[in-house]
Amino acid sequence: MWTAMTGGRGRAALVGAVASALRRIGLALLAAVLVSLTTATVLVVVSLVIDGAQAWRDAPYGWVGVFALALAFGLPAALMFGVLVAPVAALAGRVHRLWSVLTCVLGGGVLVLITTSLSFAVLGLLGGLTYAGLEERFIARRRPGPGADL
Repeated sequence: MWTAMTGGRGRAALVGAVASALRRIGLALLAAVLVSLTTATVLVVVSLVIDGAQAWRDAPYGWVGVFALALAFGLPAALMFGVLVAPVAALAGRVHRLWSVLTCVLGGGVLVLITTSLSFAVLGLLGGLTYAGLEERFIARRRPGPGADL
């Protein structure tokens, strides 16, 4: 009966909303993994430059440890980001694309600052920026090209 009253649009809207929420959470988790990989790589390279002899022996263990630590803090924050910040950023992006980027960056930083410390908040800023870039690439892939209407 509900389908007959709404012409099937109610179910389509619900499926669209769920798909959009899952996409935002998935992109937020991907951003957390990318930032964790980058953080681990940069920190291990810096340790190799500073203390070359000992660092070469410990580099694989250090990289795995830093990656695991960053991911342990990053994944829960990414889930919260996907649920709390990403929908607000999508609404801000309707006004202008830069508002969406600013909302992602500040939202990621503040969210991680609330849950951890200032040093991890920098990773939240980077995660928000990474999410904004991933979201922009996803949206750009869905837009029709310049000659699509010909």
